[in-house]
Amino acid sequence: MALTKDLVVDAGATFDWGFNYVRSEEGGGEIVPGDPYDLTGCDARMQVRRKITDATALLTLTTENEGIVIDGPEGRIDILITDLQTSALYPDGTPGKKLDCVYDLELVWPLVPPATRRKVTRLLEGKLSADPGVTRDNDADGEDDE
Repeated sequence: MALTKDLVVDAGATFDWGFNYVRSEEGGGEIVPGDPYDLTGCDARMQVRRKITDATALLTLTTENEGIVIDGPEGRIDILITDLQTSALYPDGTPGKKLDCVYDLELVWPLVPPATRRKVTRLLEGKLSADPGVTRDNDADGEDDE
């Protein structure tokens, strides 16, 4: 079962956030972080959609497109959304009001024979909200360029 974690990004700004995927251990009657999972050879993928039922994703991040970086032995997963990508969450290109979307993040484990398919674990899911900004790259001098 995925952990629910809501994320807030600033439109037009870089979003860089990460976490360590660790085992839970019981210590003194409490659940405490344990050793990290070894994520060597894993891939990850994350999609953002306006609504869960939308056919088209607003944003797709993967280890292949470097939107997600995995440090295998440390169990570290970092998510990087560029300033251009956070701006593009707004379909018309101009942020207006706060935009609420949904996302999930899946981890794809290396193939372990005799399995014929790689195991997929959904680690995170939740809302991704984009807060609009005031400063626009296309209006840096305050004058109309037309």
